[in-house]
Amino acid sequence: MMGLLGGSILGFAQGARLHQAQHAALGSQGLLHVTALSDGVQGEFGVSCTARVQAEGSGRSFTAKVAFPGEFKAPMYGQRFTGYGTVSELSEDRALWGWQRGITANIKLRTCERVVLQGPGAALLSFRERAVRALTEPLRGDSGLAAAIACGWRADLPETVYRQFQVSGLAHVVAVSGAHLSIVAALVASILGALRFPKPISIAAQIALLAAYLALTAMPASAIRATLMTLAGMTSWTARRRASSLSALGCCIALMIALDAQAALSSSFALSVLATLGIVVFGGLINSWLKACMGWLPAFIREALALTFASSVLATPFSAALFSQLPLAAPIANIAIAPLFGPVCAAGIIGAVACALLSSPDIVASLACGCASLLLKVVQACASIPYASIPVVAPASVSLLVGLVVSLGLWLWWPKPDHRYVYRFLSVTGIVGVVVFALLKVPIVHGGYEIVALDVGQGDAILIRSGKHSVLVDTGNQDTLLRQALARHHIARLDALIITHPDDDHMGSLASLDGVVQVDRVLLARDGLTCSCASCAKLRGQAVSLVGKEQVTGVSQGDKLRFGVFEFTCVWPVAFRDEGGNCDSLCFTVDTDIDGDGSREWRSLLVGDAEHEEVSEMLSAGLIDDVDVYKVGHHGSKNALTQDQAALLSPQVSLCSVGERNRYGHPAASTVEALENAGSAVMRTDEHGDVACRFAKDHISVKTLR
Repeated sequence: MMGLLGGSILGFAQGARLHQAQHAALGSQGLLHVTALSDGVQGEFGVSCTARVQAEGSGRSFTAKVAFPGEFKAPMYGQRFTGYGTVSELSEDRALWGWQRGITANIKLRTCERVVLQGPGAALLSFRERAVRALTEPLRGDSGLAAAIACGWRADLPETVYRQFQVSGLAHVVAVSGAHLSIVAALVASILGALRFPKPISIAAQIALLAAYLALTAMPASAIRATLMTLAGMTSWTARRRASSLSALGCCIALMIALDAQAALSSSFALSVLATLGIVVFGGLINSWLKACMGWLPAFIREALALTFASSVLATPFSAALFSQLPLAAPIANIAIAPLFGPVCAAGIIGAVACALLSSPDIVASLACGCASLLLKVVQACASIPYASIPVVAPASVSLLVGLVVSLGLWLWWPKPDHRYVYRFLSVTGIVGVVVFALLKVPIVHGGYEIVALDVGQGDAILIRSGKHSVLVDTGNQDTLLRQALARHHIARLDALIITHPDDDHMGSLASLDGVVQVDRVLLARDGLTCSCASCAKLRGQAVSLVGKEQVTGVSQGDKLRFGVFEFTCVWPVAFRDEGGNCDSLCFTVDTDIDGDGSREWRSLLVGDAEHEEVSEMLSAGLIDDVDVYKVGHHGSKNALTQDQAALLSPQVSLCSVGERNRYGHPAASTVEALENAGSAVMRTDEHGDVACRFAKDHISVKTLR
């Protein structure tokens, strides 16, 4: 009861503080003093980070998402800047996201200068900068992995590489995590124990390693939390006393939330807690099994395997719900990296410290990065396994409950180490794995024929299904929403992915399908295969990375494609006019021939972001006429189509892909009115969720998610 009361008081106090901070933020003007609270990230529109901001002459500071000007280099945690910029409140669709993280405003800096710091804090930041610079300038074949593991610096780690860690169930490797550090600390303890070092020396070495990690990360809150988690985990590993370890972990959690109420809403904090709890509860049990049944393995490998598996028992279900993907390759991947991760991480931390201290660190940096590149190759091999991950959708609360119930069952049932149990377990696991893989290879036969506007926020993603055939037109740009939508419709394989044009809200999540959904081929506008603009080049690169160069195909006006009962005919563009812009969107008529007699029962029109000018040309050329289902152009913008065009098309159903409370005001009232005046039912993903148009021989039915 006291805990609930204390938590409520802290929560109300944090809410009041955020309201005051928002008031201070929106009243800020003049010179701004900015202190980075996170490392910078490179986004589509430049570099940004979370920062504490205070206006010149103001007595109040606030936390904001700060965007830096031009080609500004990604800032590091703790660095300070001054500059002038625009302060704005969070948009409605980002307000909840921001408040969960204590962020109360957006700032776009027009000018920015770095402030030279003095004192111990400056020395710590300089120490980290030297280490990161030595490991990343130049990159030495590890794609920045050594700096990510040893220093928590992910600005140089490509998103494609991080996605490979997610797909293989190894995202914790590049996270600032208590489980991450526990494995390294256990490795050090194991090695020193094998060398007969006294226990006090072993503990001192582990603490020194943790201190080095704190220095290399410049002591952000996440690293301090991870270190406290590790100390709690170490009590179970060194003392082998689970009860005291659980108490220590519970005290750490309570203390950290009391000091920072925002941590209670942090998914990374939750994952770290679950991983450390798994180590405390199951680390010793799994290790005892491995020791009894695989005693021929070196002790450090057994313990690394035990800690790696123990850390995933509770964390995996929650992680699957959080990222909307279940990494089926995780068991294999964890076994594959277990002998490597501890040594690579320890070598990275020691090497990074040496790099920061040496005047010529090239040799040491090359060794540390070489070790990391070996680990990277193993991860990439695991991520390339067919169906390494599959899309799933589940509430986080349900997944957390499932993890807790399974863990409780395991803890109560856990048998004594015996070879027979191990062989039975391995046999059953192998059989289950073969069956699951076989089921995934068999195409899921859908009983009907449908076109579905998937709810992926402010973006387009249209799913077309016919029997065993599935085609996706565009992907939106919110990876998690796309994976959730595909999971809702049980999609693990696509015959084709069609990208209408290279705008981010149409192809931004293309790369996120890699390793999660098997895609046979990618279809783009033919002119997009040779267009020299940056957007088309990015689209081509991601398409090739997903399916290989031979499976990326160009489509031009007049081309026909058949998938089950659906025949696609490309009706636009004739040729690029705007380097793949809205007016160059691929447009298709989709004819539905349910009885297979060669005559269509229904016709649909998909136009990407094409607007009334393109629709006018298609109508004038006789390429389109009246349709039954119309995917509204450009999310229903005011220029999507005219009243006369709506009357000529006269669709029964109009599908409008829009995000809730989007900043563009889509769909425009005039567009909705024009379609409704033409007798069309306008179905919006922001109001209805997924909208499925299901085709029968004599009617079209519409089913919505909500």
